Amino acid sequence: MKRRFLSLLLVLALGLTLLPAPALAFTQLQALLIVQDGFPVMNVVAAPGARRTLKAYVFDSDARNLSAATGRTFQWQSTQDFNEVAFQPINWQDMPGATRQSQAVTAPAAGTITFYRVIIDGENSAWCALAGSSSNTQVTGATDPIDQIVEEGETATFNAAFNATPNADKLLVTWYVSRDGGISYDEVGQGESYTTAPVTLSNNGYRYFYEITEKFRGFSMYHYLSAADARLTVVLPGQEQPAGPIPPTGDSATPYLLGGLAALLLLGLGISLTVRRRQNG
Repeated sequence: MKRRFLSLLLVLALGLTLLPAPALAFTQLQALLIVQDGFPVMNVVAAPGARRTLKAYVFDSDARNLSAATGRTFQWQSTQDFNEVAFQPINWQDMPGATRQSQAVTAPAAGTITFYRVIIDGENSAWCALAGSSSNTQVTGATDPIDQIVEEGETATFNAAFNATPNADKLLVTWYVSRDGGISYDEVGQGESYTTAPVTLSNNGYRYFYEITEKFRGFSMYHYLSAADARLTVVLPGQEQPAGPIPPTGDSATPYLLGGLAALLLLGLGISLTVRRRQNG
């Protein structure tokens, strides 16, 4: 969790730096995250009744720091009403007794989404979503991909290992690679396994991870994201030592999610922003 959360801070700060400056200068932004499998995400799908934890954080745009929102006043709110035109939840209602930095919630009935936000010291946070899986699909026993050592000119195959019942065909498995030691990631393929092109010396040290998501009413909702990256080691034919330098170690990151988090923070403050996620053809 620590590696991914530190990357969350880094990329969130970068994303907000690169966004067009709003008309108002904000010194702090409120962030709302769901803790799923040990790391924070914005939108999660789970079996109805499954428990998740919501946590509130404060982003200081001057210090470029995201920290737990402690020593403040909280009021969590929820709704299942959504304005499809404005792409915003509406008709927020206070959750009785929900006045702490963390709040446990349960996934709603199958096929429905509950949206959450928190009022921190009188200011609205961004919102997140927790859905009850309409397919009743549950992902269990997921494991991290395994490191691969291959000779130059050969291919490497990384596999996603998990159990999903029923309706596993509802799930999408997507692979990402980091070419800079975990600082940034690019989508490279989909499916339960990913095979690289024939590797070269320059591929030594590349890092791979996968996510499992389910499309839900226009949202990409998380089931699972591998907690650790698999590393690719390229060796010269007949040798066991790496064939080239390994890129500097960085924090593992949830790539496009972080840019989406920055956008949702701004949306939660009433700023209109269109975010497009790059799709690989």
